[in-house]
Amino acid sequence: MGLFEEFLSKGIISRLSETEREDYLRFFEHTYKDNIKAAKNNLEKHPRWAIIAGYYAMHDLAKLFLAKQFSLKISEKRVHLATIIALKQVLEEENTKARLLDLLKKAENIFSVNITRYLVKGRKEREKV
Repeated sequence: MGLFEEFLSKGIISRLSETEREDYLRFFEHTYKDNIKAAKNNLEKHPRWAIIAGYYAMHDLAKLFLAKQFSLKISEKRVHLATIIALKQVLEEENTKARLLDLLKKAENIFSVNITRYLVKGRKEREKV
């Protein structure tokens, strides 16, 4: 049994029910934006806190993605590890890879830039920090 299946069996990762879906999505749509705002507000005076708030924005956005696209809900127990495991699981599925590649190509067309260049630049910036 892999970690994804183990976390499913323990309820750490679960299927999002229709009755809780709207509230769950609304919560993460708010929190990731709130964390981005906090990161921007702290950028000059408290850069370490800006990084932390930015991390939480990405974390909440990942949980929003998992909920919206795959109806997966992450509990509070081992939430960071569970989110990573759930992302790995869905990203290993062929149809997900194809969908993500399609979205990246669309984004590249929208912004008329080479997204890969910006991803590499962003990684280098994070490594500096």
